[in-house]
Amino acid sequence: EPVATTAPADVLVLDGDDTAREQLCTLLTAFGFRTHPVQSTMQAVRMLMAKRYAAAFLNIIFDGSAAPAAHDLCSRVKAPPPHADDAPCALIIVTGSARPVERVRAELAGCDAFLLKPVSRGAVAQALEACGVPLPIDSRRS
Repeated sequence: EPVATTAPADVLVLDGDDTAREQLCTLLTAFGFRTHPVQSTMQAVRMLMAKRYAAAFLNIIFDGSAAPAAHDLCSRVKAPPPHADDAPCALIIVTGSARPVERVRAELAGCDAFLLKPVSRGAVAQALEACGVPLPIDSRRS
């Protein structure tokens, strides 16, 4: 039986594709996170204004007319926490595009990790750990 290492942490999941969003939320819930799924950049901005998250998984586009909104959303995620003892929010970009330019654009926007779809359980766990976000339920430590 997996052991809970910490209290559940909140994560924001933005993906316009219902199936992809639900799959990632299911995976994160299995890790012990409380997920907050959203379908649009505007919904994500409202959620980020309302509370702090341990991580934000964003499927956004850094090209064309969507670029300004994508960069604004990343800036909101990476804004300094209101309290000095709060951990910063990890920004994890999830995309179906393997083009190197996408990774560069994401890094310039401040992303902490970059995942290609379809995401695996291991890739999500590694990305969170690389960002310093512990898994609330970690079956490897049971």
